[in-house]
Amino acid sequence: MSEDILELITEATSKGNYKEIGRMVRKARRSGFNDEEIIKSLSAGLTDVSKKYKTKGMYLDDIIKAAGAFEVGIQSLGISEISNLRKKSPYLHIWRVHDQRLNSIFKTS
Repeated sequence: MSEDILELITEATSKGNYKEIGRMVRKARRSGFNDEEIIKSLSAGLTDVSKKYKTKGMYLDDIIKAAGAFEVGIQSLGISEISNLRKKSPYLHIWRVHDQRLNSIFKTS
């Protein structure tokens, strides 16, 4: 069950299940996974979306839901923990790049 929760987080992120991802992240933390492992699972979900988009194509709605699930998952970790990870986690960089891309896509002129 322990590794299963990380796989479920990856799957929920790639499917855009933003309604359940927060609960899953909190459950993973209670199960003893550290923030970096959880961020890695969230990032893997976005990587899956990227691969699907490149090979099969995807609807924009599904991409936005996956990005939303990723963001909800990151937010579920808590802001103070995120600021502590900035120096240690390469996966946090993915979150910042993702956030910048979304802002540029939805920027109002």
